[in-house]
Amino acid sequence: MKFRAFGMVIGASIGILGLVTPASAGSSAPFPAPTATATVTTVCNITADNPHYSAGAGGVIYKTRITCNTPATLYVNGALASGPLYGPLVTRATSAETRNVAGGVQNTFYTPRTGSVTCWTGVYYQGYTTVTIAGGTTASVSSQRVTAGCP
Repeated sequence: MKFRAFGMVIGASIGILGLVTPASAGSSAPFPAPTATATVTTVCNITADNPHYSAGAGGVIYKTRITCNTPATLYVNGALASGPLYGPLVTRATSAETRNVAGGVQNTFYTPRTGSVTCWTGVYYQGYTTVTIAGGTTASVSSQRVTAGCP
């Protein structure tokens, strides 16, 4: 069973300058006159799935799911850690990915990107992700600290 943990919405504004071309070839303007500046805000919804055992990967994985309202370049860094329910955790895997995403499409980022982390019964796992929109905002999300359902 997969559970959604904490989610966060981040955004970044990007200015776009529109240009107007001369009305006729005989225009006296040496170059197009700029129009008003418009701002496009990219907003991304980020959710962290709880770490879980994946038979396909052969161990524990952690997923981050991101949907942005406009096309964007994302820098996504993830970490998967394990340890006791209370107390310090040890990082077992990391991931780093830059991806150009389309607006309105859910994207899934895996930690680790390939393979998996060994699944131990009685051990707790927690995932962490930091996401940066190119030229904009950075935000972090994390999963809950859970057992992974080892076979």
